[in-house]
Amino acid sequence: MRAPPSSLARAPAPLQYLLLLCSAASVGASEPPVPPAGTPRYCKPLDLSKPCNVECDGPPGGDLPIYQFDLTPFQTKLQQENGNGPYVPAGDSFYTMPCMALTAVTCRQKSTSAAVQYFGPPEPPGHFSDDCASLGEFNWDNCTLTETAGKFGLLCGFVHGDADKSLERRVDIIYTCAPGNPTVQGQDQGSLQYVITFSGAAACGVLWVKPMSIGWIILITLPVLFLLYVVGGCIYNVKLVGKKPGLTAFPQIQYWKMLPGLVKDGCNYTYVTLRKTYYEKIRGGSVPLDGTLTARLAAPEEVQHDDRT
Repeated sequence: MRAPPSSLARAPAPLQYLLLLCSAASVGASEPPVPPAGTPRYCKPLDLSKPCNVECDGPPGGDLPIYQFDLTPFQTKLQQENGNGPYVPAGDSFYTMPCMALTAVTCRQKSTSAAVQYFGPPEPPGHFSDDCASLGEFNWDNCTLTETAGKFGLLCGFVHGDADKSLERRVDIIYTCAPGNPTVQGQDQGSLQYVITFSGAAACGVLWVKPMSIGWIILITLPVLFLLYVVGGCIYNVKLVGKKPGLTAFPQIQYWKMLPGLVKDGCNYTYVTLRKTYYEKIRGGSVPLDGTLTARLAAPEEVQHDDRT
């Protein structure tokens, strides 16, 4: 028993063409490729003037999905809650700033700390520079994309903090996708290892969908417009002008019949012009004469008959 024809096979020929174009254009918009386990996806600001707008993708030349973050709510809301200071408290003694280094705070001459631990009073001055320790040097190269239960976040592991007995401090700043308002909390893991966690909806990565290229737009738009032109012109000629259905109803059929000849003339003109330019500009001479010209001139002239008689 033969299988029933598909919906594409039953569709009219013009509709089949449109369906094929649409299916080809939607190939890139299907499910994003799943990266192999352990494949790093690096994160960096889209614009240095807006460091909280972050993009995470795979290695250069790869074909991994790209995720984007807008971490600005962490910066604005937490700063407002803490008097718009040059840092954000993360617990009792930890201070950091989302998306950037703590340039206003120096601990032991380090001015690009990702986070600091303060050992002074509970309320430090606006620009404290002592009684603190840098937990790591800020660098976007240390930030990668993370995935937990289908939700995407960020993990930034900063190293080369202030040392204590030859052991350097390091801090992991984690952006966790979670509902609710932005929050931040710091923890001492022991052995000079620290974790600062930002939680909130702003830490949820959004899949970036690549827009359709200009080439695809042209490839789809031109055939559709031409199809509308043909169908609309045929309907107009049959219904309003009174032409019979068929080739005679094709819109502006006389001009379309002239098209092959015009293309041929254009090609001949281009060939003659390029040939002349080549000999005059490059070879420094004139175009050589046609070798068959003498024979054709010597041949008897053909008599042209008037078909109208």
